[in-house]
Amino acid sequence: MPELSYGSHMFQDMVEAEMCYSAVFNDRKTQRYDPLLLKDEPDLFRQICPDRTDLFGMVTVREPESLFYWLDSVKNHAVCGIV
Repeated sequence: MPELSYGSHMFQDMVEAEMCYSAVFNDRKTQRYDPLLLKDEPDLFRQICPDRTDLFGMVTVREPESLFYWLDSVKNHAVCGIV
């Protein structure tokens, strides 16, 4: 998993806001990848950054209430899904 530099203020801000971020790779190690898992959840990016129309469709922010995320960073194993 790529390690994002804390020199990048955006990722430092995410950590300080207690937001979780991770990379998802659609490769042979991934047992199941469903990019449409959150498609029915509203994209909050337009509300959060209404002046950044250049990023609409490129950046999405979703906050599903029933999402779970488990990460074992030592074993490089993660599970994410909807309950």
